Amino acid sequence: YLGLLRHGQGWMYDRFVDILPHVFSESSQVVIVELSAHEPPPDEADWILLLETIQSLGARQVVFSGLPAGVGPAFIAHVLDYDNIILGRTPLRQEIDDQYLTLDNWPSRLDAAGVPFGLVVPPRAEFGISRSAQTRLPHGMAWLPSLAMAVAHANDPDRPLPREQEFLVNFNDGRDRLPKVSAGRVLASALIPEIVAGRTVLVGMAPAAGIPGIHTPDTDGQEPLSLLEFQGYALDTLLAGKTIHTTGPLTLLSLLLISAMASLFIYQWLDVRSGGWFTLVMLAIYWVSGWGQLHYLHLWPPVFELSLGQVLLYLSLIHISEPTRP
Repeated sequence: YLGLLRHGQGWMYDRFVDILPHVFSESSQVVIVELSAHEPPPDEADWILLLETIQSLGARQVVFSGLPAGVGPAFIAHVLDYDNIILGRTPLRQEIDDQYLTLDNWPSRLDAAGVPFGLVVPPRAEFGISRSAQTRLPHGMAWLPSLAMAVAHANDPDRPLPREQEFLVNFNDGRDRLPKVSAGRVLASALIPEIVAGRTVLVGMAPAAGIPGIHTPDTDGQEPLSLLEFQGYALDTLLAGKTIHTTGPLTLLSLLLISAMASLFIYQWLDVRSGGWFTLVMLAIYWVSGWGQLHYLHLWPPVFELSLGQVLLYLSLIHISEPTRP
């Protein structure tokens, strides 16, 4: 039953996100620079040029989804020249049961210099849809931050960040709200500074052929997101302060009790037909209110639970109103 309830909650949330107005936001905090998997991989000189070009365009932060393959001391020396670079690390093995992570190799110079890093892992999916991003993962006796959390903390150490192990990624504005450019365009100096200036630039590889994408609430009928794109949306959610908040257990219970008591009081004065109209009005109130709170307040109220409770109360009214048969 709990699984079906979570499935219903997720399905309704996806439908609400899908009907929100999707507009390009000029206030996005993240720009994605993508390297094609179909082209020869860049050498160390290309990576250095890419880094220096992005810095010259006025990026607030430069984030690599992973330490570029094939780079050596020269690239690392350029990384150490700046204090606004964060690197991603990918666990080589993740065993959820015993909460043990094996991390990739890490150059000792980066470790000694304290270059910030965050972990990059695929998001958890519920019935095939990924809605949340992780904030931290266990490593031994400690917890390591995800890439999005590490970047958000480095951007502003005083920024309030989610305390839970996961947070809902904001997909309200659709999948086109983040600018995405190719690395070739950056290397050709074909970008205007306004695209990059003051923003966090996330650099990473496009997925190779055959790697499945990530389905999210806003990819219904569209191509799924790559892991790089998902990381971009998770990061933009934190930097823009637009995390989707949900109601806690006590608030949920209070709302259900208040709704049930008020509805029962009204139902006792209504016949079946009038009760049906009242039920439709209440469902419309829940849905319109939920849409408005999600769109304007970035709050997801318990729309599914309230709707389900309302329908069950109405069905109880029908059952009670049926004449007793001998």
